[in-house]
Formats: sequence, structure tokens, C-alpha cells
Amino acid sequence: MRADGTDMHDVTTGDTIDDAPHWTPGSARELVFQSSAIGRNRAGFAVTQAPFAIHKLDLEAGTVTTLAEDSKSDLLMPQLSSDGWLYYIRRPYPDPNQPPGLWRTALDLVLLPLRLLYALFQFLNFFTLRYTGNTLTTTGNARQKHADIRKMMIWGNLLDADKAADRAEDGTPTLVPKSWELIRCKNDKEEVVAEGVLCYDLYQDGSILYSNGSAIYRIDQKGSVERLAKDALIEQVVAVEE
Repeated sequence: MRADGTDMHDVTTGDTIDDAPHWTPGSARELVFQSSAIGRNRAGFAVTQAPFAIHKLDLEAGTVTTLAEDSKSDLLMPQLSSDGWLYYIRRPYPDPNQPPGLWRTALDLVLLPLRLLYALFQFLNFFTLRYTGNTLTTTGNARQKHADIRKMMIWGNLLDADKAADRAEDGTPTLVPKSWELIRCKNDKEEVVAEGVLCYDLYQDGSILYSNGSAIYRIDQKGSVERLAKDALIEQVVAVEE
């Protein structure tokens, strides 16, 4: 669309989820993006979703080229650097058709009554807060009352911000597991840049800015890592050129 929001039209088609577009360096007619195909049953309901793959779209020619795909991983947030490296976050693909194990099924049955009671309490708690301004519980300070459960949705995955599974080398808790890797590849050469990466951005000089959700780091051209800041629930970072 134009800068004023007019003349808007689709540039991708198909029964897919197309997300995270990013312009290629030095071009206003090419971009990279992540795409996942939707699988539907005979009634037309979505029943499955394929892993996210990375494509490049040429707006001038109207062509789409697949840059990277993995049947066992989601490839997310692609960016092309000025020196030709393709960067993206790789995370394990949660197969929606994978049946749960016996232990998981038994645990779900045991916890079912507790989960129903908890869901009912949260509904009543939200209803009370909405119309009275107060929660059903009185413990904690004002900030805790309005944020008893601090969770955020990240590409369809519900992560508990107060119960991080892993920690970075400096002890900072990561909001995503170490299996969420920042990858760069070029000419069939693949490298793992960092582990436990939630979001990232690139500088023009080749250095990298990324976050694990609790801290922000910068990797310089020589590969040295520096922690720049710490905070809670960091969902996005932007590399600002000086």
C-alpha cells in the first residue's frame, strides 16, 4: 500500500500464514518472510499447520523462492544481511498430530478438575476486576493484583515468564528454551549464532542485537557478546544505527 494507506493489495496468496516480512538490503522490491501452510479437513476446518519455512518474494516479477525449510523445525523472523547471510530463529516444530503419551494423558485426567476450578476462578476474577476495579484476592501490592499471572503469547506458544526453563551463561533466565537458536546460513554453510533467542535485529556493520526475553545482548563482528540491559518480558528489539 502507499504511505497514506491507500491502494492496498495482497502480495501473497494461498491457504497459509504469512508473517514477519523484512526488506532485503538495498531493495524496495524484494522481501523475505516466514510462511506456514494450513491443513484442512473435508468440512473446511483447520486441523493442522506445517512448519514455518522462509521464502523470498520478488514484487517486480511476482515470484516466490524458498530460501530455507526444515520438516522438524519452525524457521522464524528471517533477515538478509548486506553481506549475503540469511538469519532466522530456529525452534523445534510442535507436531499438532503427535498423540500424547500415556503418562501425559493420565496426568491430564488427574488435573482436569483443578484446571476447571482454576479457569472458573480466573473468569470470576477478571469479571470482578473489570466492573469493580478490585480482584478477588487481596494479597500483594497493586501491581501484583493486576499481574498475578504474567504470561505472553509468542508465535502460538504460551510461555510462563516467572518459570523459565533455562538460564543464559550469565545467569539471566530465558523465556524460551535453548532449543530456540539464532541461525545464519550462506552457500549451504550453517552456523548457530546464539541459543535461547526470542527476538533479534541486525546492524549494518554485521553485529547482532538479540534478547532471551529477560536481557538484551550485542554480538560484535568478532563474536564477542556483551549484555546491554536487563528487564522483564522483552518481546522485541530494534537495532538503531548511530
